[in-house]
Amino acid sequence: MRPNPSTGTASRVRRSLISWHRATCDCRSRLLTRRRQPAAACWRIHMHTVSREVVDRLKESGVDRIFGIPGSNASIELIREASQSGVQFVPTGHESAAAIAAGTYGAMTDSVGACLSIMGPGALNVNSGLLHCAYERTPVLALTERYGDEVLGHVQLQKIDHGELFRPVTKSTGTLTASNCGDLIKESLETARAERPGPVHLDFPHDVCLLETEQRPGVAAQTDGRPNPEMVEKAKGLLAAAKRPVLVVGSLALRENLGSHLSDLSERFSLPILVSVKGKSVIDETSSWYAGPYLGVGKAELIENRILEQADLVIAIGIDGCEIVMPAGREVDAIAIDKVETDVANIYTRITPLIGSPGESIAELATAGSASVWRPEEVAQITRDWLDHVRSFDTDDSVQAVIRATRELMDDEDVFVCDIGLYSKLVEQLWVSRRPETFHISLAARNMGSALPMAIGASLARPDRNTVCFIGDGGLLMHMPELNVVAQEGLPLTIVLFVDGGWGTIRVFQRKKYYEIEGTNFHQPNWGGLSEHIGFESKHADTEGAYRQHLDWALERRRPSLITVSYDAVEYDKILGMVR
Repeated sequence: MRPNPSTGTASRVRRSLISWHRATCDCRSRLLTRRRQPAAACWRIHMHTVSREVVDRLKESGVDRIFGIPGSNASIELIREASQSGVQFVPTGHESAAAIAAGTYGAMTDSVGACLSIMGPGALNVNSGLLHCAYERTPVLALTERYGDEVLGHVQLQKIDHGELFRPVTKSTGTLTASNCGDLIKESLETARAERPGPVHLDFPHDVCLLETEQRPGVAAQTDGRPNPEMVEKAKGLLAAAKRPVLVVGSLALRENLGSHLSDLSERFSLPILVSVKGKSVIDETSSWYAGPYLGVGKAELIENRILEQADLVIAIGIDGCEIVMPAGREVDAIAIDKVETDVANIYTRITPLIGSPGESIAELATAGSASVWRPEEVAQITRDWLDHVRSFDTDDSVQAVIRATRELMDDEDVFVCDIGLYSKLVEQLWVSRRPETFHISLAARNMGSALPMAIGASLARPDRNTVCFIGDGGLLMHMPELNVVAQEGLPLTIVLFVDGGWGTIRVFQRKKYYEIEGTNFHQPNWGGLSEHIGFESKHADTEGAYRQHLDWALERRRPSLITVSYDAVEYDKILGMVR
């Protein structure tokens, strides 16, 4: 007996694919029809779909932009709903850049960044950007398209297990349905923002996007957040007895807006302040008790080591293991203030943890006695000695001169973003921040090229301020398509491009081993001409005076600008050994 062609697995799959195709065509037809109708008519026929629920929950949480590259059903529905709700879609050149830009944007707007990609290759691309966000502690929700359940098991095109792909990189991963979308979006956004912030992922199946949602989100439970009273008393005793206490501050302090608390605490107890590079800008770094940056680098001449070698107590506020270059245990008592279980056990050997609200923990400590013998002029002298040593290597075209000129010309509220390269080692040590959220760098991920998408996110978050981005030619080659995003959005963004014709950091290692310089040089395009074709204005500087003139011009015009700066990486090696 011959099988009935209308039954069986193959037939069911065929019918599913036909239904999916018809749904797609019907969806597009309805979209075209809606565009011809007045706005009021559109709202009358618009049911509360899963796509609409996703956008509503995003907007409710403060998300007003979605970055990415769209595909078909789910993404175009989401973009349509976003447009109708006032949420802007920002198309990027690469999915990785979408995640990085979204993460920076979310962090700077005190919300969660959102990005979108197609399934398969697009998901693989966005995953590398999410890894950056995981290391840099930026909150982002990644939405990826996916086949519907009936089709998923039978179609191989662009198929990959997204859950297995994203699980090692994200804080959570899941799949949206009509019954869970509201709760799952809300829960995912809360997870992304919770300490430590990071990426979350949700699959958005094609057959779900137009379904009517079946539920609304509930209310999350609130927590008290007070530190353990016994630990508080122990910490107060340690602080009251310490002669040389030091305050070491991480990025949590920036996220919790603890700047004024830190300044008050340092004044009250005469505490030198070291700030991690990820925490830079949490306080005014021209204040009398600010000593310098904290990286955990063991170079004896660095400010952090000259301060910490004298310390008999460290008050570590929100120090994250991802902010420390080379953890090395110090035989000193430490008070660890954080919102989550601290991970500084490999840095300080005797820890008193205060887990809960950092503001409350600091307020409790402020009632302790003080025996500190630190003097602000003593701290200032340590800082001056280091800066004078670095300045002794200055030349008219040195990286130090470019850093100094940039900081002097930028307003305190302007935003500075730095990529990873030879120059960034000096930026970490020399840059002076005065206002919160004005300094950004890829510290833990060390993700070369990421500064450009970070700068895009930062500039969109602060459109009323200039943004300046330091990046090397090797880094820009990795994210050149994003130049088009800058031009497309007309951002007040100036790119300072350090040109040395190769991967300078890698060449340092080759020279140290007395190897030939090979495989680390590359062809130099006409950067000025290339950027101008995209929509930038460009200049080249070969002296500090020319650079100052060009940067002043760029900051004044507040449009996409590129300034190329050539420097001798071999000469730069002379001072690189001091900082790393």
